[in-house]
Amino acid sequence: FGKIFFDEVVCSHVIEHVKDDRKCLKEINRVLKKRGVLYLRVPNIHNLHTKFHIKIGSRNPYTDRTHLREYERESLVKMLEETGFKIKSVKQSGFFPPVGLKFSMVASHYLPWGQFMEYFGEKFPTHAAEIKIIAIKQ
Repeated sequence: FGKIFFDEVVCSHVIEHVKDDRKCLKEINRVLKKRGVLYLRVPNIHNLHTKFHIKIGSRNPYTDRTHLREYERESLVKMLEETGFKIKSVKQSGFFPPVGLKFSMVASHYLPWGQFMEYFGEKFPTHAAEIKIIAIKQ
């Protein structure tokens, strides 16, 4: 496996579950070919669901109880740059209402909920559900 390299790596909602996210990004960088592309998606810590649960002091306030952390845009960009990536684009999208994911799941059966949530995420990117980054191995 030591000599296999990839043109692209898709890492969607993974590193927030990993004990050492920096080490994980370094390994992704190692296995990418020169100028290889990383497509990264992580939860935004400033989404309203998480902000609400932090405010009330929930033991694990994150949008998913298996998350070890959620990310701020600036610190994530910095960590990617420190692990050998050049940022091509950053976008924040989607939306988690503070009412909870179960409500959202039920609502999605009766309403075009996903379209509503994407719309709100685009209008209020600071509070969007996720951060999407495209980064190039330097």
